[in-house]
Amino acid sequence: MNLDPFHTASDWIHSCSPAFAGADVDRLTRLFLRDGWRRDLLVFTWDFRSLEGHNKIASCLRRYWEKAQIKDICLDESKELSPCTFPFANSQAIGVDFAFSFECVHGHGRAHARIVPAADGVFRAYTLLMQLEDLVGH
Repeated sequence: MNLDPFHTASDWIHSCSPAFAGADVDRLTRLFLRDGWRRDLLVFTWDFRSLEGHNKIASCLRRYWEKAQIKDICLDESKELSPCTFPFANSQAIGVDFAFSFECVHGHGRAHARIVPAADGVFRAYTLLMQLEDLVGH
């Protein structure tokens, strides 16, 4: 398989940006593997949260989504964080590891995602970490 990590990461970002902009929880949840993880560090709430699976991820997003106001998602193309491939544990699949930035109501955020091909061939998030990096006005 000839996998272009930059193209694959860009496609995933392109798929999730409208979900974030439209606060479409169901659309974003479908971008995760069924047993995928979402970790939030002060973006959606003033807590650290780690959630596994569609139900928990969707439930939390429904409660806090509109308060976060995620927008301006941009793939990080720096040498250190540009998209790259990795072997997905206990399978023959190759995943893509990448970082991106975003803006939210409280400030500037950064994120790290690991996406892998699901059974249908579509790349979905195995892990997504989103963290607040800078507060507005500070």
